Amino acid sequence: MKKFLTAVTVALAGLTLVGCGSTSSSSSSASESSQQTVKHLKVGQTATLTNNGKKVQMTVTGIQHVDPSNSLVADVSSNYKKTKEFVLYSYSIKSLSDNVSANDFDGTNLKLLDSQKSTGIVSSNRSSVTPDTINKGETVNYQIGVGYYHTGDKAYIGIDNQMWSGKLSE
Repeated sequence: MKKFLTAVTVALAGLTLVGCGSTSSSSSSASESSQQTVKHLKVGQTATLTNNGKKVQMTVTGIQHVDPSNSLVADVSSNYKKTKEFVLYSYSIKSLSDNVSANDFDGTNLKLLDSQKSTGIVSSNRSSVTPDTINKGETVNYQIGVGYYHTGDKAYIGIDNQMWSGKLSE
């Protein structure tokens, strides 16, 4: 039984690591990328990201409190009763390359944190259907909702070594 539990633990750890860091803002190796310092940005600022030789510009356009009945967090508020604060993140991705996978930016690769820099429950609801790929010059706007267990006046959204922060608007 102990060998089985060890094998399961190792397998789960491996799966967790496979999903981490799939978007990179440089073409350096993973060990170099983990040593990069975090670039702090404010809402409205733009960062250039690179993944598998494809470049995009990401701009966080808004971080706001929303009512628990908002369609982009309603699944979280109704299924996780201990969540206290609901935040909607809005951001855009402008492709600087052809055939960029839109899935790389749908929210699954983002680090979404509350004012205490704690993670919350990410909603599975999305505001619109995104294309499979984004071509050079095209921009896709995304929104993602999160339920948090703490309340505060600030929130963070990050990807790779870029971290945006902003005061929560109503």
